[in-house]
Amino acid sequence: MLDVVHERLEYPDLKRKVTVVYRNWRSACSRCELVIENKGSGMSLIQDLKREGINAIAVDPEGDKAMRMNAQTARIEAGSVLLPRQAAWLDEFRAEILPFPAGRYSDQVDAFSQALHRAFNARRSECMVGFINPYGGQIHWGGRDRKSTFDASHNGCIPSGRR
Repeated sequence: MLDVVHERLEYPDLKRKVTVVYRNWRSACSRCELVIENKGSGMSLIQDLKREGINAIAVDPEGDKAMRMNAQTARIEAGSVLLPRQAAWLDEFRAEILPFPAGRYSDQVDAFSQALHRAFNARRSECMVGFINPYGGQIHWGGRDRKSTFDASHNGCIPSGRR
């Protein structure tokens, strides 16, 4: 899942950013998916990307951001969601997620909750999904051997090509 964080881009810049980030991920990991909310500018973005041969998956999330995150809280509290101990993006991510829903920003929280929903509700034949931040941070998880745990400390799909 691509999340354009804290910076509101005009549509042409958004489309360029999504395309560049997706192609970088796709070249490093063929299992990555691009999931875009099917509302607002996302509707046009999905259509334009498909015309360019990029398989953008449209999602229609139910409820508001707080409801979607609340649905994932039990998994997080149960220890089924792990984050790396160190990452360049971790402080910014925590600064947004910890005060939610009272914080100033919620885009990463929303993308995170949707990524968790897809990961925990994927059929066995589907590939795992990841949440990425085009400004440098990414959250990803390992392959099918970690069926029930979202674990961002394992390198399953990283743009640098490391595995």
